[in-house]
Amino acid sequence: MPNEAGKPPSGWRRTGEHASHIIEAPETGRPDRGHFSIRNGGTVTNLCADCIIECPGRVHRFGIIMVAGVTLPIACAATCQLRWICSGGRFRPRSRGTRIS
Repeated sequence: MPNEAGKPPSGWRRTGEHASHIIEAPETGRPDRGHFSIRNGGTVTNLCADCIIECPGRVHRFGIIMVAGVTLPIACAATCQLRWICSGGRFRPRSRGTRIS
């Protein structure tokens, strides 16, 4: 077994799943790009900081770096704000028929 360390596994093929690339990037320093689901934290300027967004970014030896300062068109932001109620750091999907004033 010790002689096999550092050699690629025989018969191993990578699938189209991005998880292996994301895990590998900080370890090897080989950068990768993709769309990541993260807590907003100001990445999208006109959505609340605690909402979960999917945004383009890069992952490399320093971790995941997101594109910053994205501003959604007003209609898109309004739809997202109506769809999700941001309250106390938790998100609750709006019930059907519930009006948000």
